[in-house]
Amino acid sequence: MDAKFPTHSSPSKTLPSGDEFPPSVPPARHDPELPSPARREFFGRLAGTIAAAGGWNRLLVRLLTGLGSVLSVAAGYAGVRFLWPRNPRRPGDWIPIAPIGRIVPDTVHTAWLNTLGVYVVRQSGEQGEQIVVLKASCTHLGCMTQWDAGLRQFVCPCHGSAFDKEGQRLRGPARRALERCAVNLADGVLLVNTGLTFRKENGGWDDPRSFVMLEHGVG
Repeated sequence: MDAKFPTHSSPSKTLPSGDEFPPSVPPARHDPELPSPARREFFGRLAGTIAAAGGWNRLLVRLLTGLGSVLSVAAGYAGVRFLWPRNPRRPGDWIPIAPIGRIVPDTVHTAWLNTLGVYVVRQSGEQGEQIVVLKASCTHLGCMTQWDAGLRQFVCPCHGSAFDKEGQRLRGPARRALERCAVNLADGVLLVNTGLTFRKENGGWDDPRSFVMLEHGVG
């Protein structure tokens, strides 16, 4: 008779089916239809700004007011540049203007208005021809005058003062004539010193440094 030995079988382990595995969590993806965190933060700050300003209308008014202030500053700077003569050289320097032959007789030359802020005037007289260099600044408040060839006058566009071809006062509110700059003639070239000026009212126009005399037909 065969002996029967007890068998010790290890308990079987049942593997879970595919449905029983814990689902894997896919990486988070951003939905393009949803606003990003940065965009949400931007709109949140914008909403806070609008609320602090008191609504769209007030915010728009504040923006326009700020823009107007910037434009006002820019316009003011441009106005100062227009009213104040530009002089790129140091006052006191002797600056060559042009050969005397290029200074046409009986003419007001405006070629150096923008660079030196002066007019060069060559006019005929009984004793010969005289060349003077007039500062373009109005003696009222320093505005840049303009030469009106039709009226043959220097006219201030700011307040209406006027001066004749020689720079003498015709009407106010300016009370003085235009100032002359020191001039000299060296080797046939006209030189000007814008840092040295002469006033008619105190006899400065009689100073020989305020004009250059030429014989008729020179240049």
